[in-house]
Amino acid sequence: MEFHGNAVWGSATRVFGTRHADDEARLESIREAVRIVNAREATAREVYDGLMGVTGFGRNIASGLTMLFFPKEFPLYNSRMVSALGKLGYAPPRSIDDAVERMIELRDELDAVDFIELDWFLYLVDMGVVSIAGDHNGEGSLFPQSPPAAVRDDLNVILYGPPGTGKTYETTRRAVEIIDGAAPDDREELVERYRELRDQKRLAFVTFHQAFSYEEFVEGLRPRLLDEAEEEPDGQLRYECRDGVFKTICRRAVERPRRVTRETDAVSFEGVNIWKMSLGDARTEGDVYEECIREGFVALGWGGRVNYEGADTLDAVQAREADAYEP
Repeated sequence: MEFHGNAVWGSATRVFGTRHADDEARLESIREAVRIVNAREATAREVYDGLMGVTGFGRNIASGLTMLFFPKEFPLYNSRMVSALGKLGYAPPRSIDDAVERMIELRDELDAVDFIELDWFLYLVDMGVVSIAGDHNGEGSLFPQSPPAAVRDDLNVILYGPPGTGKTYETTRRAVEIIDGAAPDDREELVERYRELRDQKRLAFVTFHQAFSYEEFVEGLRPRLLDEAEEEPDGQLRYECRDGVFKTICRRAVERPRRVTRETDAVSFEGVNIWKMSLGDARTEGDVYEECIREGFVALGWGGRVNYEGADTLDAVQAREADAYEP
């Protein structure tokens, strides 16, 4: 394997451009980072942990710097790396230790010179430059020998085999994996998460026995006996159209989104003191999320040079943007 290049600094300018109020604060973070990486006798993990404590540094920058100083010991850990691992058939790492372990395994599998070379390869995989052929698992393969742990493209799967071969367990694992993106390796954690999703009505387990009908799965007329608590009880049998398991889940999925247009009066700002913001985005690095969690603040992205302080209404926000960007 021989790939040259690196994509370490993809978000560095964003980090220093949005996390600090002035140039002196940026410089102080850089000075602190230099002191950490130059510490004598410090291990790669000690350097990473130290960099994670620097204001403005997240997982991406901390692991990237550590990799540059310890290219044979410590990998870059960011969202692009996680995405590429998924395309190679690896489950998403659950921690930095898990990420290091999996990257070491992949480095040895590919006989990469160091983690910088491996990072560039993963970048090309994630960008689609390096094609992945699923049937190539011979000597010198670029793929893990075990089956892919997470396949998000093919959700319709048929598991077959004699009793006792683990079909029910695999069904449970795949159900959790489809919803959460990954499934716990521990059996007890997996079952617990499955039950949580079941209680949230996000999944349903259906046994297609011989008596299971279309009406039970999709919809159909079902009998109902009027009891004494209902109007005009007469003990007579009535029929009503009921949704089956599949249609019920589909209906929940359709009704789940709630869209409100700007023209509607359905949203009121009066009396509201709790707001929900989603941290992280599929198009940005994970260090934004981790920095917010560690430092206890919320980062509103894409504001550029606009200062929204004191803008309490939508009209005020729009006015600030117009003032900032008018020619």
